[in-house]
Amino acid sequence: MGTPLFVLLDDGLLNLFKNQVMDPILIILIGTSVVLFCITVLILHAVISLLLTPLVTGLLTTTDYIIDYATHSGFSEQDAHSPSNLLICKRLAIAFGNTSGKIGHFS
Repeated sequence: MGTPLFVLLDDGLLNLFKNQVMDPILIILIGTSVVLFCITVLILHAVISLLLTPLVTGLLTTTDYIIDYATHSGFSEQDAHSPSNLLICKRLAIAFGNTSGKIGHFS
C-alpha cells in the first residue's frame, strides 16, 4: 500500500518550506489565525479548533527548530535529535499527555 498521509505531511508541510526558514512568530500568528478562522468562519467547536491548531503549527515547524529548542533546554546532542525523529502525531500525544498530567499538581 501507499505511504500514510500523516507520514507524508510530517516533515514541515510536505517539505514546501524545506529551504526556507519561517519565523517562529509567524508560525504562532498562523496558529492563532487557524483558531479564529475555525471558530468564526467554519463555526467549529473551540475544542476541535484547539486540537487542529497544533497539527498546523507542528507541520510548519521544521526539525531544525525542534533540535535548537532541545539543545537550548539542556538536552545532549543525541537526545536533542530524538524528538525530531518522531512523527508529529506522536509528538503531539506526548505533549498533550505531559500537560494534562501536570494539571492539579503543584510541584
